[in-house]
Amino acid sequence: MKADDLKRQWKDASEYVAKYGAPEPHLRSVGKLHRVDVATEISHQDSPSAQNYWKSAYFDSALAEVIKLRYSELARHALSIMQVRYEDALRAEKDHLLARLAEIQAIEEQA
Repeated sequence: MKADDLKRQWKDASEYVAKYGAPEPHLRSVGKLHRVDVATEISHQDSPSAQNYWKSAYFDSALAEVIKLRYSELARHALSIMQVRYEDALRAEKDHLLARLAEIQAIEEQA
């Protein structure tokens, strides 16, 4: 069932991304990227007992701008990652189902 969940998530995300740039006739506009929230955190410790988690609101703000500028490209890439996750999970389910089927066939052959 994991593959089914991943497929639903991927399809939902695909519909979401399709709203970007899609016509809104009643507003005489198109779907736009309204907000990007970015919060990064880097784990790095210079020495024992030193600070080991770092944040930079300045960097996060600039990174949000990069995401806005390259949204279409990044969205396509994100959707392809979601698709691969779904397909990998589906293949894993196939292996499991084939093993179960072999077990069932072995039982039936013994009967």
